[in-house]
Amino acid sequence: MLDPDRYGFYQCGSFKTYRKWEAIEYHARTGIHPDWHFNDEIFGSIDWDQPPESSISDLYRSRAQQLRNSYDYLVLWYSGGSDSDTVLNSFVDNNIHVDEIVSWVNYEATGDRFNLCNGEIFNVAIPKVKDIQQKFPQTKHRILDTCKLLVEFFDNNKLQTDWFYGVNCIATANNASRNFVINSVPDWQDLAHQGKSIAFVTGTDKPRLRNHDDGSWTFHFIDMFDNSVTPAQQCDRNLIFTPEFFYWSPDAPLIVVKQAHIIKQYLKWASQSDPYLTSRSNGLANKKISGKTFWLTTTGIHRLIYPGWKPIPYQGKPSSPLLGARDQWFRNLNDQDRSYHNWRIGHEKRWSLTPDYWKNNPNDISRGYKQSLSRGYNLGT
Repeated sequence: MLDPDRYGFYQCGSFKTYRKWEAIEYHARTGIHPDWHFNDEIFGSIDWDQPPESSISDLYRSRAQQLRNSYDYLVLWYSGGSDSDTVLNSFVDNNIHVDEIVSWVNYEATGDRFNLCNGEIFNVAIPKVKDIQQKFPQTKHRILDTCKLLVEFFDNNKLQTDWFYGVNCIATANNASRNFVINSVPDWQDLAHQGKSIAFVTGTDKPRLRNHDDGSWTFHFIDMFDNSVTPAQQCDRNLIFTPEFFYWSPDAPLIVVKQAHIIKQYLKWASQSDPYLTSRSNGLANKKISGKTFWLTTTGIHRLIYPGWKPIPYQGKPSSPLLGARDQWFRNLNDQDRSYHNWRIGHEKRWSLTPDYWKNNPNDISRGYKQSLSRGYNLGT
């Protein structure tokens, strides 16, 4: 049975929940601020001050084999971007079989093979998987168009406000419908009914490091990954699969420690003129130089922790955790459309009821809600 605690939970005094909005509401009523816990006992038992001796590639290979040994059927969510591409390579380069690769598109609604959602899939993911299938013909590639299913999910008056409790920080329409979409695939339902153990593997997530005034470094997990597993899935006792984070798993804790030390060592010697440093915050890894904070770019992080990664033309990310470009076609629907209306009502009501303290910018709904960090892990100086 799924252990929902593996994917994090919020604790407000004696009150525990997997739903961020319940924690926010409890905080507003009681003044007790929620702490977010993410496998504290396991990650807290590691000596973060010392980098693991194994190479990052060996740790990735071991994780891929661990997953293969643990499940009957492995499904990899694959966009062609850096995170999921490194996961796929960790299987393929080591001759470890993946049963199925799944890529999301919104082509039925947009007819666009080059937009933010579809560009990587049609122009990067599909060509690469076709090449892989020459060597691994038993690996299936499923192109999952979510448009009709997304509309169907919201076409229910009971969801006008309740749907928002099924997501945390990434509260897009696409993400809110994720569990409904997955349960609509007959092949996966059949495997579950046969008693097969199924893992849905995602490339969650990138390291986050902070450099402090005393020269020390701290690593934190962040609750910004419900595009991989939602609180609705955590609370679903009939979930047919097990979500598996490739990088942030408590079953392979040395991966994040190794990633953190690779980034830390690079930043320790990086100068203000380094091409991978920027003064613009991206929330990932920073360094203080002469009292000013600089951030390691995502390209810099990719080159450090994803061996062999090469930038590709479609490496774009959604600009808003609430109003993502992937859902623009849906937001273009007329308000007379019940699906869009139900989404909009819930979206606006949640914003109006949420205290300004929990908003990144109370005057800009597109900026979304504040994230929560786990306890800090000390990486030394």
